[in-house]
Amino acid sequence: MKQFTQVIYVMVVLMLLSGCAGRKNESTGEIVTEDQPAETVPDFRVAGLVDLNEKQDMKEILCQSWNNKEDADDIKNSRGDSELEMANRGYCFFNDGTMVKDPRGEYRLGVWMLHDDKKPYLIEMKLDNGTKELHQVARLDPKNLTLNEVTSGNEKKLVEYKGEAVAHLQIRDEPFHITNNRWRIAPKQPETDEAIKARLKASIHFFVLFYDHCINARSEDVILTGLPSCFKWYAGGIYMRKEKDLPANWISCFYNAKQAAIAYKMADELLDRKYNWPKGERNWVKQNVFVLKQMEKQL
Repeated sequence: MKQFTQVIYVMVVLMLLSGCAGRKNESTGEIVTEDQPAETVPDFRVAGLVDLNEKQDMKEILCQSWNNKEDADDIKNSRGDSELEMANRGYCFFNDGTMVKDPRGEYRLGVWMLHDDKKPYLIEMKLDNGTKELHQVARLDPKNLTLNEVTSGNEKKLVEYKGEAVAHLQIRDEPFHITNNRWRIAPKQPETDEAIKARLKASIHFFVLFYDHCINARSEDVILTGLPSCFKWYAGGIYMRKEKDLPANWISCFYNAKQAAIAYKMADELLDRKYNWPKGERNWVKQNVFVLKQMEKQL
């Protein structure tokens, strides 16, 4: 059984074009071009987002999701064809002082603090398993973060991370914040069917937020590697995984495999219902989230 979900990598390119229209001069026969006004860039704030390209404060710039550049490149190069388990390391820093390590993997909670009173600037992290991390900030701009990380051998290693220069105005809209990921933390005792259904609904809500973020932030890369789910995501389609192929990290979201099987049956019955797909919509991300929102309401 694979530990992570199948690598699904889709490049979503949303390009804003300013074009030139051509018309024919009837007297000379020449084609004369006329400049067209550039398409207006959507206001991030309308979508509840903050454009970090406009920020100068280090902490504000850090408060976003950062993906390990090497891992992201490997996933991109695989083009979703690899059956291997692929690392997808990263950090999410939030302005309420909380953080997540490896949000697309183990999902380890913690708190963080930026020490920027003197150089080298340091990021201190305290994770919920008791471990601590202290990394030097070697480089930082709204889309690039390089940390000088201390290895187990007490040696330092430069590690690059990539960001989107986008954050959410409200914590509750951050896909990877604990507010939207409690369903990933297994309960300490068996749950009722209603509690299992609520956990399933919360997992669907997470993907609604995740897809909405990709749309509103105009993400170039939609990376689902490592995210726990019983669903398979395709361009214009959502399917159930075979029960024998359920990823271990989805099963571990429940008290045990038996309760995960109850959730799987609920999801299967839910997906078997009829849903409306957006007519004329060619963006697969928008297609999927349109149906996911209907599924969430059904629960």
